[in-house]
Amino acid sequence: MENFGGSLKLPLPEHFSGEVEVWEDWSWNFKNYVSVHNPEAATLLTRTEVLDDEVTDALLNDADPDVTSERVNFGRKLRYLLALLTKGAARLVVRQLSTQNGFETWRNLYKNFALPGATRHVGLLSRVLKPVFRPETFEQDF
Repeated sequence: MENFGGSLKLPLPEHFSGEVEVWEDWSWNFKNYVSVHNPEAATLLTRTEVLDDEVTDALLNDADPDVTSERVNFGRKLRYLLALLTKGAARLVVRQLSTQNGFETWRNLYKNFALPGATRHVGLLSRVLKPVFRPETFEQDF
């Protein structure tokens, strides 16, 4: 992967300021964005979310040294992108980390702003069971 932009000129996801209620949508958009530039990105990000220990470059090792090198380089770019797309409380989490590993940065953002599993599922279910249809955005809400 040469760069995030490549030949596609896609708009960046919106900034994330650390609002817990926005995390699910923002993280989903972010994973889709980076997956356009690296097909395994969403899978790797999802895997790091559940880790209890720090994600180090050594943890990104693969049997193929080229894959390992590509993952480490992608992790650096991921860190930079997360620094650009965060503000407020989320940026504070990013700035407090001394690592340049974007996967570790993602893991910390997830730990700080994602709702616990059961709470997240109840919240999503309640949105489905109690939809809100505003007159000005009825079609979008529907």
